[in-house]
Amino acid sequence: MSNMSNDEKTEILLVLHNIEDRLKEITDILKVGNKEVIEAEQRKVLAGSPLRKKIYNLCDGTNPVREIARLLDKSIQQVSNNIAVLQNAGLVKEIRRGKEKYYVKTR
Repeated sequence: MSNMSNDEKTEILLVLHNIEDRLKEITDILKVGNKEVIEAEQRKVLAGSPLRKKIYNLCDGTNPVREIARLLDKSIQQVSNNIAVLQNAGLVKEIRRGKEKYYVKTR
């Protein structure tokens, strides 16, 4: 690079900055697209099961799994399986208080 003129160096730097700007734009587009895909999957998970939707609505951080199961007259295993689906979709997260597991919505 030492044999280059200042104009040539400046031109290279401008090209590199343009490339960097384009990469930032592409990254932003991918983030938005990925967010849309995730939200579509979350809607699909909730729409796929009336029981799962009820469980999701009870995930407010105040009811442990056993209480959600009791309220819905379902087994703890059924509730736990559906909560796992909600967790995998990023719709709820687990909070532990002592031995009890509680779940709260993430959106």
